[in-house]
Amino acid sequence: MPEVPFNDLSRCQNEVNEHLQKQFADVLNSVNFILGQRLIEFEKLFANYCQTRYAIGTASGLDALIFSLKALGISKNDEVIVPDYGFSATALSVLHAGAIPVFADVSNNFPLINAKTILPLISEKTKAVIVVHMHGLVCEMDEIQDLCSSYDLCLLEDFAQSHGATWKRKMTGSFGKINATSFYPAKNLGALGDGGAVTTSDEYLMDQIRLYRNYGSTDRINSTTIGYNSRLDEIQAAFLSVKLDFLEKWNSERRTIASFYKERMSEQSEVYIPEPHLESKPVYHIFSIYTKRKMGLYDYLRNKGIECRMHYKLPMHCHDLFKHYIKPGQTFKNSVQLSSDQLSLPCFPGLKIEEIDYICQQINNFFRC
Repeated sequence: MPEVPFNDLSRCQNEVNEHLQKQFADVLNSVNFILGQRLIEFEKLFANYCQTRYAIGTASGLDALIFSLKALGISKNDEVIVPDYGFSATALSVLHAGAIPVFADVSNNFPLINAKTILPLISEKTKAVIVVHMHGLVCEMDEIQDLCSSYDLCLLEDFAQSHGATWKRKMTGSFGKINATSFYPAKNLGALGDGGAVTTSDEYLMDQIRLYRNYGSTDRINSTTIGYNSRLDEIQAAFLSVKLDFLEKWNSERRTIASFYKERMSEQSEVYIPEPHLESKPVYHIFSIYTKRKMGLYDYLRNKGIECRMHYKLPMHCHDLFKHYIKPGQTFKNSVQLSSDQLSLPCFPGLKIEEIDYICQQINNFFRC
């Protein structure tokens, strides 16, 4: 029986190991490990890739989100609209900034918020909206940008799952006034440890982020704001510069894998696969299918040697930490349904066609039972 991992980082990393080892040796010999030339180089490369003027490396994606909100002036009693479906870091960042998360349901049968789900939640306290391009799919950015502009709301993208994804050929991570991402190893662009970044084309916001990440100081002498210790270190910056050169190739592989899955399950009536917006180019950080028989299929695939996952089984409004932030009368029909039905299949650079065929064969076998 074949064993198919959910994600095997070694398959794509083998392509770059020689480059990574050279970078490690170069950084080691330089004896410069924090805020050095390799970070400066990576920030320039990543900003250019994301189609923004600036990128600022941080120690994690959560820190990148927190600093972005603080730089925007988000503070106590402000409300920030975030998706109900997804990872907790987005909402946690709002609490860290001292503000109030307001949870928006996602679209019907689609794991992203949109202008229609955001609009009813806007109040006089609303100061910002955080959109998350879940699973590497892309939000409908035109309508969201227009809505934020109409109500004078700051738009912040969390593009941790969408490195290289586009809306009308414009990169995610470039739509918001400020944007945040993570380089957790399993991301499309992943470090060999933790890391994150903020992107923006606003010079003032860039300066603020640089202050926040380094003790509130630019000169190591005078602290001008309450800062943190959150720098993307030289080794991770060097590694990320190498891997950035391969990102388009790896994203292309993910799209090919997604196409194979869709083709081989096209006649499976008990499986729903969200179709990306025509104006978008997704990157399939996660390949999700949705089925009412999720638990049975999950157990069946695991017994056949196929590692699959269930992402975001608990919508944000169900977390103990966030329950008391729910507005009276709010319902989350769509996020609850998606959380209940979601199953993630292996989708990573290096996944073989015969492995995809085996996975699809076993899925089809299950539904014949």
